[in-house]
Amino acid sequence: MRLLKMSCERCWAKCYAFRPPTAPVFDRRLHELSDQDKLVYVNNVLMGKLLESEKLKQQANNNTKEQFANSPDLKAELMLAIISALDAHTAMSTHAINSEAVRAGLLQVLINHAGLHERLRSKQASENESRK
Repeated sequence: MRLLKMSCERCWAKCYAFRPPTAPVFDRRLHELSDQDKLVYVNNVLMGKLLESEKLKQQANNNTKEQFANSPDLKAELMLAIISALDAHTAMSTHAINSEAVRAGLLQVLINHAGLHERLRSKQASENESRK
């Protein structure tokens, strides 16, 4: 996990270095994101969208890592993944904001299936242990 975090931090630093002139508003929002937000976005959201791409599956299978990394299709598919993730998350968040039933369902999933309580307790215990 440490390696992924370091790689992600470098990635965001590079993205931040190439900011457009209109970036100040975006910059402020980017700084409000936690490292965990960034890791989830890269490792789960974007990775999940890219893994759905038949074109990228075929190219990964037929090319070396270096050839794959230089593919113009990879850049296009990344942009599609970003747009798709934005659309999906906006739709899901809007639906959850507007529906108490959806929020109740989300809580049920988080508590009964995703282990929210247990994971929070474990995280707190781990943090307490590291302070000793």
